[in-house]
This record gives sequence, C-alpha cells and structure tokens, in this order.
Amino acid sequence: MEGALRPRRISGLRQKPRYLGRRPGGVWGGRPIGSFIRLESGKLGVVIEQGEQSLLKPKVRVFFSTKSQAYIKPETIDLARSPEKIAGREDAAKWGIKDIDRYWIGDKT
Repeated sequence: MEGALRPRRISGLRQKPRYLGRRPGGVWGGRPIGSFIRLESGKLGVVIEQGEQSLLKPKVRVFFSTKSQAYIKPETIDLARSPEKIAGREDAAKWGIKDIDRYWIGDKT
C-alpha cells in the first residue's frame, strides 16, 4: 500500500499519482465560479455556475466585447447548449474592468 502513493516509472517517464492530476473543484481545464474568461467569440464574462454534465461547459455571464472594446448587454450563456467555447482566462485589469463581482454575485440585470 505504501508504494501506491509513489510516482511510477513508465517507459522512463515519471508519472504523478492520479490524485495529483486533480484539483479542488474539478479536473484540469474546469473553471471555478467567479473565473474571468474570454470566449472564442471575443466576449468576456464570468463563470456563474458549473455545468451540469461537464466542468468544461459552465454557465457564463458575458458583459464585454473585445472586438468593440466596450460593455455589451449582459447575457447568460450555457456553454453546454451553445456553440461558444472558452478560449482562456483573462485579466480584468487588462481591459480596465473593475466591477466583475457584480455580474456573478447577484446583479442579474
């Protein structure tokens, strides 16, 4: 049983134990609630709810367009039911956005 927690060698490569490949709140690639993200369409938003079937397809509240570099009418997009995809994480300060909390904490306007 002691050896079960040690990294194993496979074909000369060290492999992490499976439990190290996960992080609290999901598997690699999932976005925790409150994460500020960019969609492939160029819209920026905040993860407001985890996906029911996949952590890779959460509900996102978008409110800013990188293409027009302006705020847009807030909209909730369920990535499980949309062709939209997450392009990556973003830094709100890079876009001059200081109020992202209001989009996922309760201001649903």
